[in-house]
Amino acid sequence: MRARTITNLYLVAALTATIAVAQPGNLAPNGQFDDPQGIGGWSVANTSISSLAFEADVDADDCPASGAAFGSSDPSIDGGTAEYRVCVTGLDDATTYRITGRFRFDSDLVVGRANVSVNFYATTNCSASDLGGQFAGYARTDVAGWQRVTSVPSPTPAGTQSAWLRVLLTQTHGAQPEIEVLFDDIRLERAAAIFGDGAEGGGTCRWN
Repeated sequence: MRARTITNLYLVAALTATIAVAQPGNLAPNGQFDDPQGIGGWSVANTSISSLAFEADVDADDCPASGAAFGSSDPSIDGGTAEYRVCVTGLDDATTYRITGRFRFDSDLVVGRANVSVNFYATTNCSASDLGGQFAGYARTDVAGWQRVTSVPSPTPAGTQSAWLRVLLTQTHGAQPEIEVLFDDIRLERAAAIFGDGAEGGGTCRWN
């Protein structure tokens, strides 16, 4: 495990106790992990094999006062996939959305991948059976630097009111050491948005 200075929040209760705020243009609460929100609002679905922490000194766009999430997983315990998620509310049906995310693996010694997915619900709190969803492809451990994954925009199913936005971390080759990933700029946005870097909300540090 690489050395880092982070604030660890292993308990789901601690993660969800902080009120998360969505950035302009991004409907995902705290999808850019801006300090001091840290990883507030995000939860760990399977704490038996994985943990989630905030890394304040790393950001996908080197933006000041912003950090990234740090996920680690040891699926050798039960062969599972780590899942980090946040509930997005106030969605509209028959509206075209897309999801994106950015990932960085600092080691390729453990073979694995990460991705973003979303599932839509007819309830206001991400409960009951899902209506369908989107998948944004994979970032892989054998690719250096920050990787961006993006879904094909598609309309939400009829009746959509909320969605679970998920980051999944998978170790793909048997019993290996735990796998670690940094992720940032996790977005659920209307496909009509022109920019995916905060420009429409007045932010410029993410311009390329």
